[in-house]
Amino acid sequence: MKQVSIAEAGVNLVLEQPDPPIAVSAVCRKSEGKTVIAHISDLHFTSNTNSESGEWLALAEDLEPCGADLLAVTGDIVDGSIKDTFFKWRGIRRAFRNAHSYLAETLCARLKINSADALIVVPGNHDCRTKGILEERDQSEIFREVFREQFKNVLLPRLRLCVFVFDSNVVDRGANLATGLVQENDLVRFSGLVRQLSESPTLAEAWQSSSRLALLHHHPMPIAATEHRAGVSGREEFLLLRNAGLFMTEMVVRRIDLVLHGHKHYPAFSKATFPIDGSREHTVIVVAAGSAGPGAASHPRSYNLITIADNGEITLERKTHETATYRSVPYTLQTYEDARRKKFERFAQKAKAQIKVKKLVRRDTIKAGSGDVHISESSIPFRRTIEMW
Repeated sequence: MKQVSIAEAGVNLVLEQPDPPIAVSAVCRKSEGKTVIAHISDLHFTSNTNSESGEWLALAEDLEPCGADLLAVTGDIVDGSIKDTFFKWRGIRRAFRNAHSYLAETLCARLKINSADALIVVPGNHDCRTKGILEERDQSEIFREVFREQFKNVLLPRLRLCVFVFDSNVVDRGANLATGLVQENDLVRFSGLVRQLSESPTLAEAWQSSSRLALLHHHPMPIAATEHRAGVSGREEFLLLRNAGLFMTEMVVRRIDLVLHGHKHYPAFSKATFPIDGSREHTVIVVAAGSAGPGAASHPRSYNLITIADNGEITLERKTHETATYRSVPYTLQTYEDARRKKFERFAQKAKAQIKVKKLVRRDTIKAGSGDVHISESSIPFRRTIEMW
């Protein structure tokens, strides 16, 4: 709760004012008419990672001129190596701080953004388990301690963006071979937060005009190019998000526009359209980032640049580190026509839109004797209410 002091009739009053249901950031855009998101994942830092080596400098150099307003990092910040966990977590703590320094002080500085407001980070399985497999509860707590300012839901009105974060790591004891699960309680809280935003007298307008993003580590949609990978640790049944169907259903019902994730070390995207009932449907765009770090053994290091224009178009630049520098390949994720339809439905629901039309009646009468046709027309105004979602 916030305390607000006011003066009334010479008396100082202190009123309790409820906190907003979500962090609200005043981050401003770098370019008019669009918001740019840099999406990186799977850095796999250790306590000994040298962030001034060629590969990490190349990433920083490539990001600097991109004009990103937000840096989204979808897990596996550290490698969770056995060596780093050996000496009572001192190595793991150093690895997290090493990665935090690179993200917050190097990349955010290059992008000219504030790491407390415009850096969003979610944990991956390597951030919570030794080598991403063996349960270590203390490791997850270290992540939350080091990245406490970055692991949060945030509304960014000036970017026309709302970002939700999910921890997709399971809490099973022992080894689970990197599968994921979004806890049902987290989905219930998410649903309640969406409702609060839509009903908030101060935040509803910003929420209504925002693109909605969800960040998690594990993949909620299959990636065909990775399903042939050999070896036990690379098999899909040991990597999947166990309740992907439930998660995606909630994303559809709450009309999330984009889901960003990592985990598979392979860049990909898909567009999934799901029915809500017999007459309504919603399309969610799911974007996977490849590995920005040494985990990219089966594919070159890469990251994504996602641009959301005010007219609703969403484009993706896949940036791949194939030589000493990065190569860019563009894709269209959402066209203006798709965006216009979604925007109409969203605002029509808010306004409970009604369409006013006239019912036209035409009567043709054949006159007796002459056979001439007499045509008369009349209109009856009526109102049809369109129920939107």
